Amino acid sequence: MGKKAGGGRKKQVGGFVKILKNKAYFKRFQTKFRRRREGKTDYRARKRLCAQSKDKYNSPRYRLVVRYSNKYVQCQIVYAEMNGDKVVCSAHSSELRNYGINFGLKNFSASYATGLLLARRALARYGMDEMYEGNEVDGKVRTVRYGNRTLYVEDLDWESERRPLRCNLDVGITSTTLGARVFAAMKGASDGGIDVPHSIKCLIGYDRESKKYNASEFTHRVLGEHVMEYMTELRDHEDAEMKEKYTKLFSKYIAAGVQPEDLEDIYKKAHALIRESPERKDYVDLSTLSKEQKAERRAAIREPFRLQSKRVKRKRKSLAERKGRVAAKKAWWAWKNESDDEDESEDEDESDDKDDDEDDEE
Repeated sequence: MGKKAGGGRKKQVGGFVKILKNKAYFKRFQTKFRRRREGKTDYRARKRLCAQSKDKYNSPRYRLVVRYSNKYVQCQIVYAEMNGDKVVCSAHSSELRNYGINFGLKNFSASYATGLLLARRALARYGMDEMYEGNEVDGKVRTVRYGNRTLYVEDLDWESERRPLRCNLDVGITSTTLGARVFAAMKGASDGGIDVPHSIKCLIGYDRESKKYNASEFTHRVLGEHVMEYMTELRDHEDAEMKEKYTKLFSKYIAAGVQPEDLEDIYKKAHALIRESPERKDYVDLSTLSKEQKAERRAAIREPFRLQSKRVKRKRKSLAERKGRVAAKKAWWAWKNESDDEDESEDEDESDDKDDDEDDEE
């Protein structure tokens, strides 16, 4: 219900009082969507990313969704339906441990590798991994005209090949500054063979003043050369504080036995392994299983979590037990207060006796 006309917020204007939020305001107030109130979804961008063509039935618009947590980066290919979003394929930076990257799973280089892993995995599932092999790490943006469209893949024989998988980048509420990590994931997916519209203006190495793009700078970032330079500077510094800072900031690198000079080879080897075997370990295509097999697999996955929840749960106490616990606490506090009072009275009596003895001596 709305508030009364006189009960709104008032503002002093000269000698008069103007009501800003009256009954009419509260009657017409519309609550925003929950995820907008929480600051999680930009619905203006989402509407433009998800809207499908009116003349194309069941032709979803795929989105390359990149999201960051405190430790990892996750990339997904998603399309929207009336009852919610559907995930076609996903890749998580924690999977990079299988390819020799056990450190820095959220930085620029890890973002590129995760985007590359997603692209190769998605194309393999669609049977297009041999048609679109992607590009090596060189920082260049490749485009080709196909009719009235611009495709961000290498030129192929379009008469005999399937059209590439088109995905639009979805950054959520992440700030899209020049050289941001989300663009590293996007470039990794593009180099992996997915058609992702982009330009050089968002990539690291582009100079806005001179309007020129240095592709080698982007390549150096992907291969971790900026991390290598900083590690070397801290490691070889004469100051003890800087060396302590090195051990603190790069503890994961040190635990893995990685030296600054090894980073480039590690990332190049990881990219080669990703292209060789992008699929998850123990991956099972659910579309090939029967209904009973799906149920058995689901039960096997859930069983460890059920056992853990049974261990953690405590038996609920009855009302009589809870009341008895409260009564016991009260009785203990009453006894403690009485004993404290008795101790205080004994201390006062002893001090009075000492005073009397001193007076007698005088």
